[in-house]
Amino acid sequence: MGVRREIRTLLPVQREAYVQAVLELKRRGIYDNFVQEHLDAMQSDPNPAHSGPAFLPWHREYLLRFEHALQ
Repeated sequence: MGVRREIRTLLPVQREAYVQAVLELKRRGIYDNFVQEHLDAMQSDPNPAHSGPAFLPWHREYLLRFEHALQ
């Protein structure tokens, strides 16, 4: 896995490609699924997304799946 670049460091063409990829996920309903998954995790008890020791691994996996969807 490569290093994630901070969005402010992207060249305009790279930023536009990222925005277009996110819009395509939104068009296909995939982005909304990611949003719903995050909401579901936050509303569950216990909350694996934001409470306790699972915070970092949960988000690491979540972002990895989001990155794969973007690709």
